[in-house]
Amino acid sequence: MLNEQQTRFTKLDHPRIRLLAPAGSGKTLALLHRCLELRKRDSNNEFLLFSYTRAAVSELQYRINTDTTFAPIRDTTNVRTINAWGLNYINEKAIIRNPKLLDTNPKRISAVLNSLQSIWGQQQYKRFCDLLEDR
Repeated sequence: MLNEQQTRFTKLDHPRIRLLAPAGSGKTLALLHRCLELRKRDSNNEFLLFSYTRAAVSELQYRINTDTTFAPIRDTTNVRTINAWGLNYINEKAIIRNPKLLDTNPKRISAVLNSLQSIWGQQQYKRFCDLLEDR
């Protein structure tokens, strides 16, 4: 059961809302009920829910998949961590092939130098190249 503030949240007319509240305040429940409310208003609505942690993603997915209350949004709701969504976006758009985490300074330097290889030696970029070579 939602409290008064949660109920008000579910009925807001704004298309995008960032929900910030302390742990245990009912964010997950309120967010899922908001999706239900928006689905009632327009049966074509689809939802993309972000979280920072895998634990929160798991909790959202568990509730959507096990609580029959949320059956109407089960097939139209995608729940991801921000990092997982970003990596998927990069892979789908082929922005970067085989992305890797550059977790050390030598890896970062190597990536920058390899990215700039195509302009190396071009006179118009000579000053820039000189700066990079002077480590």
